[in-house]
Amino acid sequence: MKKLLICLILIIATVSMASALDLNYGLRSGVVLGNMSVDPDPTDLEPGLEAKMKMGFYCGLWARHMMNEKMGITAELNYVEKGDRYSEEGTGVTMHWIMYNNVLELPVLFTYLPSEKFALFAGPVLEYVISSGYKMLYDVEDPDIAEYMGYNFGEWTNRIGFSIAAGMTYQVNEIFFGEVRYTYGFSNVIGDDNELMPAEGLEAIPRTLTIGIGINL
Repeated sequence: MKKLLICLILIIATVSMASALDLNYGLRSGVVLGNMSVDPDPTDLEPGLEAKMKMGFYCGLWARHMMNEKMGITAELNYVEKGDRYSEEGTGVTMHWIMYNNVLELPVLFTYLPSEKFALFAGPVLEYVISSGYKMLYDVEDPDIAEYMGYNFGEWTNRIGFSIAAGMTYQVNEIFFGEVRYTYGFSNVIGDDNELMPAEGLEAIPRTLTIGIGINL
């Protein structure tokens, strides 16, 4: 319900703005494959851990102003579920350690159209972290038994972040297009003044690959 509400707010805001400014605009949504550059590395602290990609969801809206037939500027407002995931196999139990980082993104992308079908883009992304933390799930062989615990970083979250995004789209027809994007983060999700690991500090910088579809409205 929360995800749907966020998407609805994004849709209303972007469509209203794009209509008023006479811009091309539309929707985008798909899956997120995320990981984090974590220091200290959990696999060093716990050698049995295996690093894996965390799957998530994204949705958003875009509005584009074309400066000429080939080049334009695209602004977006997106909700993205980022994070990281580690797993460890034990006797009769599997432990999953999941870091999550739910973000509102505001990318401003330079867009180049080499042909009618393809568009290439790259540019800076301003981020606001809605929530972050970690979850631990002990998955026992019995499918009816699972032990769950978690922790929200709360006040130790760095709310404002910055990253760079680059990718491409392919126009399937007049309405639908497919897209792929890589976003490289530079900002630590966890604040320096935290009590999680006071002796060593804790750094977690997200990177994501998103694959999805878009709609021209």
